[in-house]
Formats: sequence, C-alpha cells, structure tokens
Amino acid sequence: MKLDFIAPLLFFALVAMFGNFTGSNVAQLIKPEPVGLEVVKVDVIDGEFHQTVVPFGVDNLNAQWTAQIVRDGRWVCGGGDLAVYKKANAPLVMTPDVWAGSDCPDLAVGDVAFANWEWFDRDGTRKSVSARIEITRDMLGS
Repeated sequence: MKLDFIAPLLFFALVAMFGNFTGSNVAQLIKPEPVGLEVVKVDVIDGEFHQTVVPFGVDNLNAQWTAQIVRDGRWVCGGGDLAVYKKANAPLVMTPDVWAGSDCPDLAVGDVAFANWEWFDRDGTRKSVSARIEITRDMLGS
C-alpha cells in the first residue's frame, strides 16, 4: 500500500523530536552547580586586615591565595599558600605579616594591597577573584 511508509516516518519524527527534547533537558540536569569564593569583605582597620571570604555551592573549598603589598610602585612583601575556606568562616583579623604571608613593615598611607584567590570549579575550570585596597590615613588609626 501507498501508506506503508507513513508509520516508519512518523516513528522517526517522534524519536527525533523526543530525542532533542530529552537531550537538552538531560544536559541541563547534569550541568554541575558552580562553586567559588565570594569576597564579602577585605578592609584595613587600625593597620590590620579584616577579611571575610566564603565559598558558595559547597560548604568547604580549597583555594590558592596570594597577597602582596606595594609601596610607591615597588613590591614590599607578599606570599601565598593553599587554604580551606569554610561557609561558616568568621571574619579574620590579621596583621600585614599574616595577611601577606611574609615579613612586612607597618602599613603606610598610599600602600596598595592586592589579594587573589584561585580554585577549580567542579568541571575543572580554573576560577579566581581578586581584591585591591589603597591604604588611607583613616585605615591606620591613631
């Protein structure tokens, strides 16, 4: 009969439509939730760094951090390490030595402090976030 080809054609059309529909939904369902760090606060009060960095998408996140202090365009001190950032992190208060991970002089007006945090997302993509603070007289206290 002339209509014998309609059933297979209809079957393949439905498979193609269903395959495209479910394929896109499956891709959306298995896409991993992003993970990362949010820099909630980095400030200097009375010559000390006050910092809050918390993860999102996970409770704990390993991240590489680097920090440096520059004075008059010249590197003064800096360092870095690996740290675990926890969702329940309280604000940290650190001297410049601890914050930068090296032996630092007291902060001076005009110093610039840089920090960077790097981690890998669930899909293996390297991500980062940075902060920059220019030190003012008000930040140094009395």
